[in-house]
Amino acid sequence: MAIEASSVGLFEDCLFDPCSDGLVCTRRSKICVKACTKETECPGSTCGFFSTGVYGMSDIRYCVVADEPNCSDNSTCALNHACSKFSANCNFLGFTDQAQIGDNCASGTNKCAAGLVCNPTVLFNVKDSLTFTCTQQCSSSDDCVNGGGQFYCNTCGTDVSKLTPAKYCEVHFSKRCVTNYECPANSFCNLKTLQCIQPPNFCF
Repeated sequence: MAIEASSVGLFEDCLFDPCSDGLVCTRRSKICVKACTKETECPGSTCGFFSTGVYGMSDIRYCVVADEPNCSDNSTCALNHACSKFSANCNFLGFTDQAQIGDNCASGTNKCAAGLVCNPTVLFNVKDSLTFTCTQQCSSSDDCVNGGGQFYCNTCGTDVSKLTPAKYCEVHFSKRCVTNYECPANSFCNLKTLQCIQPPNFCF
């Protein structure tokens, strides 16, 4: 019986294992990046079509520059830059009014999309104490579970990008995850804290 290869996550080596859903394996650098759908996702590059070389399998799309990666996380990028999940290159943090969960936000710059909050206790990059992260809002501290304990849900907080009332988990760490793929086995990503936590019935 053939054993199925386990999938690998963002920026991981895909020479021998397939990438997780939504990710594609670059032809030359052999790392997993997020598949692009439009040019704006590839600043300074293009969203190219590439053949998989497998009969009957559709072409894949990714930013051409991903074949020459220069980062694997935000800590290797300069201030006001982030490692793009589409290109594995450091890109300037452009301003938007629709920043998604896990995206950067700050006063006077990026504003989080509806239903999210610019959480001032979750740093986007450990090198930058003034750029925060969009998370889901909490309604009580039960939403802020963190393994064996939990963070406090600040129900009288302020969305720092819009200066409006908001509720968020008091985390005081940098962002650790946005998807479960970024967490160790048997743990998952809490989208209200962007921290990896163990499942409730995890046994040691």
